[in-house]
Amino acid sequence: MKISLSSFLDSAPHPRNSRGAEEIHGASDSPAPPTSQSAGADAPDPSSFSSQRATSDQLFELGGDTVDAARRLFEVYSDRTKLSLRRSFLRTALGVMVGASAALWVGASILSVLRGACDGLAELWGGRAWMGQLFGGLLGVGLAVGLLFVASRVDAWWQLRRLQAKYRPTKSAPQKASAP
Repeated sequence: MKISLSSFLDSAPHPRNSRGAEEIHGASDSPAPPTSQSAGADAPDPSSFSSQRATSDQLFELGGDTVDAARRLFEVYSDRTKLSLRRSFLRTALGVMVGASAALWVGASILSVLRGACDGLAELWGGRAWMGQLFGGLLGVGLAVGLLFVASRVDAWWQLRRLQAKYRPTKSAPQKASAP
């Protein structure tokens, strides 16, 4: 519902007397009674009321349009945020599914290699399957421990490189003067 300033002002009583704005501004059917006051400093110019009302109406409409534009802009930004979050969740879910599939595939491949090694070791030791599986299991655990060790060393090396780059003095920093 749009409310203009002129409709608001027309319904409110005039501040100088108790008559409505229609009687003062000549909106009624009867002509305004002549006043005995001379056009002094206390008597407002009727044309200034209409120009002030027009300016006030324009400002009131501009304020309403600004609020509407801000509301629409907020809706646009909230819709964009919702879409961005939805896309992020979708990408994350797809990434998790692809990662899980890749991990299962690699795990199955490693299991096949270790089973083949276990069978080979069993044949090597005269058909004793338990001996082949024992050494194959030890081989798998050793492989996992070795990979974790290498990964931790590489991570420590990268962290050290990042810290060195972060705290490396820049060329623009003033150097301490050496004592003579």
